[in-house]
Amino acid sequence: MEVNIQGYWATFRTSLKAWMAYRMDYALTIIFKIGVPLIMLAVWTAVFLNSGVSKIGGFTLTDTYSYFFLMSLFSVAIWSNIDYTMGTDVRHGAIVTSLLRPLSYPFTVLSKSLSSWVIYFVTVAIPLLVIISFVAHLAITPYTLSLFAIELVLGLVLINLLAFFFGTFAIPLIYVDAFLSFTWTLESVLEGSIIPLNFFPAYAQHILLLLPFPMLAYLPAVTLLGSASSSVILTGIFTTALWILVLIPLVCLWWKRMYKKIGSIGG
Repeated sequence: MEVNIQGYWATFRTSLKAWMAYRMDYALTIIFKIGVPLIMLAVWTAVFLNSGVSKIGGFTLTDTYSYFFLMSLFSVAIWSNIDYTMGTDVRHGAIVTSLLRPLSYPFTVLSKSLSSWVIYFVTVAIPLLVIISFVAHLAITPYTLSLFAIELVLGLVLINLLAFFFGTFAIPLIYVDAFLSFTWTLESVLEGSIIPLNFFPAYAQHILLLLPFPMLAYLPAVTLLGSASSSVILTGIFTTALWILVLIPLVCLWWKRMYKKIGSIGG
C-alpha cells in the first residue's frame, strides 16, 4: 500500500499554521507552567518541615523543587492531543468524513498532534528547560542530554500510542470527556507527576518501574537531575521500548475492531 507522505505533510503544515496563530497563549503558558508547580511545592515544603527529615526517597527539599518544575516541563514536552481530537471528530461526525479521504485516519490525527507538539516544544518546552536549568542549577552533560533525547523520543511514541488507544473509546461511547479526565489523572499518578515514584515504598517502586508510564515524566526528570543510576535509566529505556513493541500491534488490532463499528454507529 502506497503511503501518501505528501498528504500527511500537508496536514501537518496546515495544522502547524493554525497553531501558530496563538502566540499570546504560548507566552501565558510559560507563566502558568512556572506558577502551577508552586502549589505542589507549598505542599511538599510543609511535608518536609513537619516531618523533620532532610530527605524523602533520596530527594532533598531542593531536589523536590527542581523535580516539580521539571514535571511542568514534561507536561508540554511529552504530550499528545490525539485522544481529544478523536473525541471531537466522533461527536461532530468528522471521523466519517476523514475516512473517505485517501489518507489513513490514525496518521492524519498523528500529523495534527505532532504539529501542535512542535509549536509547544519550541515556544514553551525549550524556554522552560533553559529557565529550569538556570534556576535549579542542573548539571546537564552530553551523556545526560543523550539519554534524555532517547527518553523524549520513547515518551512521545508511547504517549501517542496511549492517546490513540484511549481516543478510540469515543467511537462506542461518543462522549468521553470524563473518561479521558480519568485516564489523564491515572497517568499523572503512574508517571510520577503528582508524587515522585521514589517516594513510594521499595516494592511499589519496583512494580511501577515495570510499567511504561515512568518514561512520560519520572525517568526523564531523574535523568536531568542526576539522581538515578545509569542502570536504572537504561533499564527504564529498555522496558519502555519493549512496551512500545508490544503496544503497536495491539493498538493496530484494536483500531481495526473499532473501525468496523464506525459505520454502524455513524461516527
